Amino acid sequence: MLTDGTLVADGRRGTAVARLAVISGEPPSLTGSHDRARPETQLRLSTLGILTSDIGRPEESTELRAADRTWTEIIRHAVEDVVSEAGATTLVFNHVRPADGAVRLESLRTVVNQVLESEPDALAVIGSFHTPDLADDLADAVSNYPHPLVVITWDEMLSPLPYVTYDDFAAGSIAVSHLIESGYAPIRFLRPFAARWLDRRVQGAYDAVRRAGFPADTLQCIELPEGPDTADGGVTSDYVNDAGHWLFRRFQQEFDRAADVRFGIVAPNDRIALAFQAEAVRAGMRPGRDFGLVGFDDVAEASRSGLTTLRVPLREMGATGAELLMAMVGGKQITQTHYLRSRLIRRSSTTSA
Repeated sequence: MLTDGTLVADGRRGTAVARLAVISGEPPSLTGSHDRARPETQLRLSTLGILTSDIGRPEESTELRAADRTWTEIIRHAVEDVVSEAGATTLVFNHVRPADGAVRLESLRTVVNQVLESEPDALAVIGSFHTPDLADDLADAVSNYPHPLVVITWDEMLSPLPYVTYDDFAAGSIAVSHLIESGYAPIRFLRPFAARWLDRRVQGAYDAVRRAGFPADTLQCIELPEGPDTADGGVTSDYVNDAGHWLFRRFQQEFDRAADVRFGIVAPNDRIALAFQAEAVRAGMRPGRDFGLVGFDDVAEASRSGLTTLRVPLREMGATGAELLMAMVGGKQITQTHYLRSRLIRRSSTTSA
């Protein structure tokens, strides 16, 4: 089973990247080198600008917004570790993006102008650019930046800018492969809201079922009839708790009808998985024994609750972004999108013992 991080490029651009060598290839794949890219050129980077961008989402919980900032900080630290070890200096600029589109673009331009005035040799932009308007705002704001630039984000962007992210397709495939290999089938994928990244995870989940030789209907989605579209932001804590309640009730109806079936459950993220798990425990059921359960993100509560999850490779994303920038400053032409894989963290929610 493949659980380590690997670097690949956006298949829609017709390339794959490993060790910074461009080769012809397929879309983001579940095979390939597990070595992170290492630039082969002599370092010429002396000053790196780092722009961290945090969108204001008042509708989201304080906990969720704090988690986004924590991810940004982990990535930033990894970037600074790499370039500082190589002898370069970093200049950090923070931008809190207002929710209003026009104000957001103008405020982003202002911060980018501050970066330009400092004249760094390269720029790393770290943050969430999960919708076309956010990606467009960023591309517009940095259009006059004349030096190497890489965006490091946990969202797949619709943008021509080179960026590093993680592969949601592979994450969904790894989650379902683990459940099948652990003896859990059929699979139910919890889908309480709409999001592009969630679509990719579901696609990866179906691919895992296909590769395991199971019929396609082995995997079915459990949806809510009026689940929100998260294109304009995340969901509130109240919604997460309500979704966990209703998703479990729908699953319980099927569970009660199917004797001696070991269902595998994939949640869109750890927050939904933990809410689902809490409802199951209140009903006298135990993940691992009665069904398998996998989440994504590895939030702090996941380890305390024994939740198997896919950990986002945040440090690897930061290190890879820094190494790509150093290679670009050294003369390499790098324009692709670079995907890294999440790591499977096995815990008791997928262990029957």
